[in-house]
Amino acid sequence: MRLKQYHMMTALLSPVLQLYMQYRALKGKEKRNRLSERYGRGYRHPRAAGKMIWIHAVSVGEVVAARQLAERLQSQFPDSTILMSTNTLTAATLIEADTDFLHVFQPLDTQKWVNNFLDYWRPDLAIFMESDFWPHLISCTAERKIPLIFASAQLSEKAFSNWVKQPELAAEIFAKPTHIFCVDDEQKKRFEHLSHSASAQARKPEITVSGSLKIAPEELQINAEFVSHIQAAAKGRMIIAACSTHENEEIQILERCAPLLRDNKAFLIVAPRHPQRGPALSQQLNCPSKRSASDLPSADENIYLCDSLGEMDSIYKAADIIVLGGSFVNKGGHNLLEPARALKPVLTGQYDEKNKADKQALSKAGIVQTLQTLDPLEDILKQFERNFTADQPLISQQAKTATQLYLKTCYMRAEKITTIIAENLI
Repeated sequence: MRLKQYHMMTALLSPVLQLYMQYRALKGKEKRNRLSERYGRGYRHPRAAGKMIWIHAVSVGEVVAARQLAERLQSQFPDSTILMSTNTLTAATLIEADTDFLHVFQPLDTQKWVNNFLDYWRPDLAIFMESDFWPHLISCTAERKIPLIFASAQLSEKAFSNWVKQPELAAEIFAKPTHIFCVDDEQKKRFEHLSHSASAQARKPEITVSGSLKIAPEELQINAEFVSHIQAAAKGRMIIAACSTHENEEIQILERCAPLLRDNKAFLIVAPRHPQRGPALSQQLNCPSKRSASDLPSADENIYLCDSLGEMDSIYKAADIIVLGGSFVNKGGHNLLEPARALKPVLTGQYDEKNKADKQALSKAGIVQTLQTLDPLEDILKQFERNFTADQPLISQQAKTATQLYLKTCYMRAEKITTIIAENLI
């Protein structure tokens, strides 16, 4: 397939796509009053005067990385407007809570709808986060001579294989950015393969290994009162936080925590990746107190459901040990840098496609431990509990120091990328 064929195909499918979006809205997966944004029109805000920096982030994980760049760029260019586009409702909720940025939903990838978006917003710089590479979103932006950057870029093995099967389309897309900041050497090879398949006359992007940008501010952004409530409810019991979990992970984790919970030696917090799963998950967990109902943790219970957004740092702070979800089911793993900032032991699963380099570094530092399955979790938690006292950390000072050093390098690379991006904007 070439780009012209893709253009014709998406144009023919556009009526079907509109019907599909109506269906998603009926299911609560889209905001009905903002469906027009998917077609590049009906925006709530006017295009402000001055420079417009457009950052495209798909979902929650990409938003974390996007915010870091946005805040740094905003400090360097205070007169610029930051426009963030996202795909999911959860990501939209996070961005809309931050009044420093404008939020829009990503236009669906037809040439007409993407051009509607570009005609309205007229960005001066476009930054695509992570792994969302839509042909029209990229090609239409590049055709307007807008500097285009891929940041914290990565392709799953499956996505890479699919692009390799479409070499002509891949060449037309991956030669478009001016710069690609990818997460590791393996990803660099993938982007080189795809972008260098373009004709010899085509300009090739500069590709730099920069690591992941999914690193939040150095200090945990906590609700001290909420942390205090959690710790008071635990009453000296070891606090286990199952964070960013997906379907089928929570029950398996609960089963392995059950002996410690039954003996009143542990207190379990479950924080699902998608808070909208809260009602169904509550039933599975036997209806514990839950954050979405404004319940506070209770000393009379041993489970608390934190089905809310924006409070993960508080959970990390309160926890004694963190079990990171999205890694025991095939979801590619989740950002390890965020829980690592709490300097607590982190247990993660074998699925790590999205964070291999960080996982390797943090495992070497001694703060992350990988479990191939959840089977040994019960024994590992019992071992931690035997070493646990309320005032005794479960990891060594050496592990803390090594982790802090690695996190510092992550903040530094974010600053480096911001500098290069700023040079493109000037």
